[in-house]
Order: sequence, then C-alpha cells, then structure tokens
Amino acid sequence: MKSNFIKKNYLEKIKKIQAHNNLYYNKSKPTIADQEYDVLKKELIKREYTFYSETDSEVLINLIEETQKQEQVKLGKAVQIALNQVVGAYGIVVFDRKNLMNWS
Repeated sequence: MKSNFIKKNYLEKIKKIQAHNNLYYNKSKPTIADQEYDVLKKELIKREYTFYSETDSEVLINLIEETQKQEQVKLGKAVQIALNQVVGAYGIVVFDRKNLMNWS
C-alpha cells in the first residue's frame, strides 16, 4: 500500500516537472536528437527500465544508471561516459542520493 502511494507521488512530481519544462522553456520535443532519443529509450526498455514520462531527462537518468552498472564506475565517470553517447542541447544536475558527499 505504501509503495503505491510513493509511486503515485513520484509520478505526480514527474508530470509537474515535465509540465514546467514545457511551459517555461517551450520545449515541445526532446532536446536530445530525436532519432537518438528513440533508439536510447527503446534500448533501455529492452534492459527493463520503466519510463514514467516522455522526457529526454528521464532517458538521460536511466542511461547514466545503466552506464554506471555496465562500466562499474563512480557516478561522475558514468555521467561523463553517458553524455558522450548523446548529441543535443542539455543541462543537467546529478545527485547520488546514496552518497551525497563523494560522487566523482
């Protein structure tokens, strides 16, 4: 019961962020190149990632997580590797909630 509540709150937050991005930045399409976005998302879905929105930000987050698992590197290095795989205009901030003090 509690996990459903947490999931519902998470989904609501994602929708608010997505709505904010669309309103504030007038973003109608992903900022990662469209073809690349589709390919990356399909590949991550094959690897059993679940998506709760249509945002490129969620694709980047999952790509970073998958990179960290596959490469067995710290978060900072995973971010570098993952961002080298995408083309587009983006600005992100990444936090490791498991280790807020040391992510390099």
